[in-house]
Amino acid sequence: MPAAGILVVAVPGLSSLWIGHTFLKFEAPVLPGAIAGQLCNTPDINALVGVAGNSTSVFGDTITYALPNILLPLSGPVVAGLAAKIG
Repeated sequence: MPAAGILVVAVPGLSSLWIGHTFLKFEAPVLPGAIAGQLCNTPDINALVGVAGNSTSVFGDTITYALPNILLPLSGPVVAGLAAKIG
């Protein structure tokens, strides 16, 4: 179970790092903020701002933090409805 938890967090984060750098050409200071935003992880943003000494990483966090916070509550009833139809 711990290995599955690590994979659930590491695989999307590492793939986002690769896609953001390779295809989207995100700047290095913005990319970690975008990944922290997709995980809805505010302590990561605070750590990035502390390490960088400025708030450049927050630019990548804005949209990627807002979208999951909107889509996750909306997708919950959809998934529950699909599970009820299957089971």
